Amino acid sequence: MPHVEVNGVKYLSSSHGAIFEDCPPGFVYGGDTELDDQSVPCYANPAMPEWVYLYQTCYNQWTREYYPAYVRYVEETLRGLELLRYNGQLYARLLDVDYLLLDPAYQKDAELVKRFDGADTRYGWRFEGIAPESFSPLGITVFDGYDTIPSSELGVNSHWGEQVWGSSTEPDVLLVEDSWSTHMSQESGETRHDGFQVYIRFDFQN
Repeated sequence: MPHVEVNGVKYLSSSHGAIFEDCPPGFVYGGDTELDDQSVPCYANPAMPEWVYLYQTCYNQWTREYYPAYVRYVEETLRGLELLRYNGQLYARLLDVDYLLLDPAYQKDAELVKRFDGADTRYGWRFEGIAPESFSPLGITVFDGYDTIPSSELGVNSHWGEQVWGSSTEPDVLLVEDSWSTHMSQESGETRHDGFQVYIRFDFQN
């Protein structure tokens, strides 16, 4: 996957097709960086250290033409991480934290490992059925934008318009209503399942 390192931070190209003809507002030239053994201009914004833009050559698969554009690159940890903000704190989807914990650097975070193990043992990353008795509805998620660190109350950077549940007895866990379908060999057809995605408190650091 295309990536660059800027000031010791690794950035990966956005998975959301964030490509622009003009440089996005607030981003200014910060020098050249190496991409695929080529030197390309890099644009940064001190207020958003989680993003950089590279002015690089892109390819239009429909017209089969090459063109220059500003392409968003996202800090490695943030890319693909589904986040939710509630009561001033960030929560991450348990499934994503499971992947992060493959990194020895995150394994050293004893508090994160403890929160993960507790939620994983109790709920798993997703479960079918109703919310536990101690949980109650908190509100509906709002969309703060892809590749973002949510700043709104109940803001998310992925799917939105979903009901969030919380419990005063488990402040490190949030549940987000979810539905999915399966078609297993023992099922007569496609079967819908209703339940919850599990999120845990996650102290995101740039």
